Amino acid sequence: MSAASPTALFTKATLVGLLLATCLACDKNTSRLLPSEVSGTWTTEDPRYHGRLFELSNAFVIVVTGPEDLPSIQAVDEVKTEVQSSETTFTVYSTDHSQKTEYQMVFTFTQANGGEIRFRNQPAVWHRGGEIAE
Repeated sequence: MSAASPTALFTKATLVGLLLATCLACDKNTSRLLPSEVSGTWTTEDPRYHGRLFELSNAFVIVVTGPEDLPSIQAVDEVKTEVQSSETTFTVYSTDHSQKTEYQMVFTFTQANGGEIRFRNQPAVWHRGGEIAE
């Protein structure tokens, strides 16, 4: 039985290293798309956010800050999720390429009442659907 050549050992070690690095880089809590469960148009009845809405799709975030303002259309770059019992916290990294601006949006989603979103930095509860108040 002959010993493996140094080149063969190096090749095997490299392949094992690449496989290990690939597995370690995989994160089941990170994606490039938003899940369908949060897709839709979201509004709130909180008067502080009168005239505002946002829309989530798998690959885009659209934010409307008022009837006179142009919407911000952002491509989703990365989505991180953290599941905790009946709610999921999403951290969405997105880019508005027309403005060359990057965003980070952190919110908690629950299935309650047809779907609710709460942002860490505001007390409002956002609901799927609904009409924007004039």
